[in-house]
Amino acid sequence: MSNTPRLKAPTKAVNPSIARFSLRGKAAELEARAIAEVPLLGGFSLKGQVTVLAAPPNAGKTLITLASLIKAVEDGHVDPERVIYVNSDDTTSGVATKVQLLDEYGAHMVAEGYFGFRSQMLSDVLEEMIAGGSAHGAVLILDTLKKFTQVMDKAATVRFTQVMRRFTAAGGSIICLAHTNKAPNASGQNVFAGVADIRDDVDAMYVFQPKPDMDGKRIVELENVKRRGNLPDRLLYAYTADPAMSYVERLSGVHITDAYAGGDDEGLDPLTPDEEVLQTLCLFIQHGPDRGKMELVKLAAEQAKVSKMRVARLLEAYTGDDPSQHRWKRVVRAHGKFAYVPLQDCCELALAA
Repeated sequence: MSNTPRLKAPTKAVNPSIARFSLRGKAAELEARAIAEVPLLGGFSLKGQVTVLAAPPNAGKTLITLASLIKAVEDGHVDPERVIYVNSDDTTSGVATKVQLLDEYGAHMVAEGYFGFRSQMLSDVLEEMIAGGSAHGAVLILDTLKKFTQVMDKAATVRFTQVMRRFTAAGGSIICLAHTNKAPNASGQNVFAGVADIRDDVDAMYVFQPKPDMDGKRIVELENVKRRGNLPDRLLYAYTADPAMSYVERLSGVHITDAYAGGDDEGLDPLTPDEEVLQTLCLFIQHGPDRGKMELVKLAAEQAKVSKMRVARLLEAYTGDDPSQHRWKRVVRAHGKFAYVPLQDCCELALAA
């Protein structure tokens, strides 16, 4: 037997057609670009993922999503400059209300028909953001999904989910608001209205299951039907759906609940007189001339120990130009942001009371 070492057969190089896509040697770069799976909005979504919230009409999906966005911004979990709410399913009045709301927090809104935007442009816009590097850290809320792809068409949805996957691979996050079928399943549960590929290809999906109202509150359960990462099986939200209330009032009353108590609002001091709340509001307005509606509601509710919904109702009821009926008026500040100025000195109002 020869002692001559056997030569190792030469290894063939990987075909260059596929090798050009190889991630070998890119581990450090990928780790730096990766988005940690931390909560994004409301406990139902994680950063760097595609999340779908499916609900029947008027179940509160937009209301809950925007309330969760506001809380995430207030808590410092989301940079509003990187938020884009793509609103393709709203009235002109609804667009105006939501622009005013998001302006206060510095978030962006794009709406169907405004400045030439059309929902069919979205895929190309996402590709531009990916190519230009602006997808990283961006948060897109798409309202509603059927405006951007044909949810019952397998080929169309696969193309769109692939674009969304590239967007999240580039460091972005997407929350899609969608609809459920008109008829529930055999168990009486709502089901997502769209081909199964959407559920299969996204990272998380919650379906809204309305529960019986409690103490005038609408209760809705978010049931998890798909997840990647640490997300809860279900979440319960409560809000007041009175059509006579303003959008901000309803938005201010949204909260997570256990469905056994009436909710956060009823647990707050019901004995605080309206005048005390009005005085608190007036002082915050007088000493913060650039404060918007939601900031005033939050500050006054915390100070007076009452619900934000109640503060929002009083703020709106006493807004106007007539000093005999109103306490403050609404003005437009820089960049179109709405703020308030008192019609009288707050100290004078306190003495009059």
